[in-house]
Amino acid sequence: MSYEDLKSRSDLTDWVIHFTRNTTITTSARQNLANIINEGIIVAGWSHRSGARTVYGPNPAVCFTEQPLWAFMEYVQLREDRTSITGYGVAIHKHDLFAEGGLPVIYGLEGYPEIDIPAEDALAGCRVIDPDYLPLAEQYRLLRFNPNPRTRHPIDWSHEREWRWSLRLPEYRGFNLGLSLTSNSDRKPSEGRVHLLVERDEDVPWLREEVIANIPRPAEGDLFKKAWMKKLNEGVKIISLEAVERQLADGDLRFGKVDTILDLI
Repeated sequence: MSYEDLKSRSDLTDWVIHFTRNTTITTSARQNLANIINEGIIVAGWSHRSGARTVYGPNPAVCFTEQPLWAFMEYVQLREDRTSITGYGVAIHKHDLFAEGGLPVIYGLEGYPEIDIPAEDALAGCRVIDPDYLPLAEQYRLLRFNPNPRTRHPIDWSHEREWRWSLRLPEYRGFNLGLSLTSNSDRKPSEGRVHLLVERDEDVPWLREEVIANIPRPAEGDLFKKAWMKKLNEGVKIISLEAVERQLADGDLRFGKVDTILDLI
């Protein structure tokens, strides 16, 4: 079976999705997507759960899911937790994310020991695994894993098929949607392919007319913002999941993956 044959499988995709969330009563997932578009940056974070960081090591990360579009939509519906996952987000080509340093997560054993960090240490506030088990530079990729249903608290997030990108240059705040941040001699350069996801048809004109059309002009010398504005106006498409659901219900399976939907909208 060739690589092209593999890519035609409905469970495989060349795109990853960073979805936004309802973070506060006044800040919705919709507004958080608008903020990303206005800034041209997906801000890196620590992915707190129950008040604790779930990203290990010294660097915050940006998280993505490699689920095909049809599976992602099904997951949004089944999860029914708007603070955890919604249908608003950014789709980035997997090859471009890899070129920028993004990689799949590492599903590590639940029992990896953490080390205590003194308050005066540069790593204070970070959760750090003993480097004898996992190098410090790779710890942002670690996801605790124990799928045994007989344990008290099974841990298995493998259904999200997660990728992560780690922030190594704090002055940039996060994953930049405009220009490349890195220069990897051993990887094909990023082409910066980006598209946007919204939940409803009515979100499409809102995004184009109220958000994109009203982004303030970048300051002189702001190369990242200028590059993002150019890309946004020339090559970024908006995918309505409501429209995708209709097409899939009518039997058009081309709408099940970002890979095949782009030529249809």
